[in-house]
Amino acid sequence: MINKVEICGVNTSKLPVLTNKEKDELFIKIKNGDEEARQTFINGNLRLVLSVIQRFLGRKEQIKKIEQFFKSNINKTALIYGRRRVGKTELIKHCLKEAKMTSIYYECKETSEQNNVGSISEIISETFGFPPLAFSSFEEVLTFLYKQATEKNLVVVIDEYPYLRNVVKGLDSIIQSFIDNNSNSKLKIILCGSFVETMKSLLEEKSSLYGRFDLVM
Repeated sequence: MINKVEICGVNTSKLPVLTNKEKDELFIKIKNGDEEARQTFINGNLRLVLSVIQRFLGRKEQIKKIEQFFKSNINKTALIYGRRRVGKTELIKHCLKEAKMTSIYYECKETSEQNNVGSISEIISETFGFPPLAFSSFEEVLTFLYKQATEKNLVVVIDEYPYLRNVVKGLDSIIQSFIDNNSNSKLKIILCGSFVETMKSLLEEKSSLYGRFDLVM
């Protein structure tokens, strides 16, 4: 366990952790020109930087596995789950940034299929520089994405997957069909979620996606 990180010569392990109330009070003083309050606020942020660094140092093995997953030139699927606020989304976004490859990150909403389709369509259009795209179903979205990945690698992250699964009938089976029938595609799909039991159920033998995951975390 690393308990000391020096940033600009400052041992951040000795810095205090600021509460939200303390931050608000310091911010008021800073606006009034209090230099001591400004330095205290800066030191508190350095401690936050330390916590982020420690979090990722402790996840080196997970980062390595995701990086290897990205490097593959074939169609692959990953399942990443964990309760809220454990850092799984932050971890995925970090790896996407480091990979420097075309990627789409979408966090599903607890609404209708069409609402989710409309939202991810906007992200797809922006990512590829296309005019607004109109899909009638999530299955059409997947068809488009698999076709886009025939020539180059593409990573698609579907976060909070259970929300979408609840409103798209047979979604597990639809994704399973795409995985099985697109062996020439270079698409990497990551299904992510915080409903642990639901995500774990995708690994069970009765699930349509049983045996389809190349990476589980």
